[in-house]
Amino acid sequence: MIPVKTWRYEYKMVTGSLTLDELKTKVLLHPMSFIERYPPRRVNNIYFDTNDLANYYDSLSGVSYRSKLRFRWYGQSFSDIEGVMELKEKKGMLISKILQKIDKKINLIDSNWAQIISVLENELVAPLNLDFCYACMPILINSYYRYYFETNDGSCRITLDSDLKVFDQRLYNRPNINFPISIDNRVILEIKSDEKSNCRLREIANYFPFRIAQNSKYTSGVTI
Repeated sequence: MIPVKTWRYEYKMVTGSLTLDELKTKVLLHPMSFIERYPPRRVNNIYFDTNDLANYYDSLSGVSYRSKLRFRWYGQSFSDIEGVMELKEKKGMLISKILQKIDKKINLIDSNWAQIISVLENELVAPLNLDFCYACMPILINSYYRYYFETNDGSCRITLDSDLKVFDQRLYNRPNINFPISIDNRVILEIKSDEKSNCRLREIANYFPFRIAQNSKYTSGVTI
């Protein structure tokens, strides 16, 4: 598959005072008439970085341009995974993603990291293969349950992420999918728009009683 590049604007909020059900109700009562467009599903990511965690420290220090490399799939399975490699680049509130579907299935149960990395190296094409050569160390797996809401015209989206699980990979030569790191019960609210509708993000965000904040699930997972 030829990599595809997409663009969007994004705000993030960490909610603490409202439950997931309360947040879902509040989103559906938003004056911009959000609807639950897609069924909720579990999102899973393997985050890759350099040996010295260059991407992590760029995010931690808040440099204006930074990137993350991850393999993403959906559902409960850790075997016979059909996923997508993503290079996510961030500059301010503007996000770009380069996406490549990985045709060969990945098995996190019966494979070690060397075998998984070899599969990805053979599958990836430019420009993702170049980034993977630079940052191919598996650092973290995370998993969360995501709800999707959109405006009627599809130009703006809200997602709610809950039940976050984090699995550190730094001391393992095989995928660690059995020993999660303890985390709190936070819900992450993300507001996203296409390039033409970014002026509506602030209006959408002002409806919620939370502050816009930098929040990277990868950075938070490594820091825990």
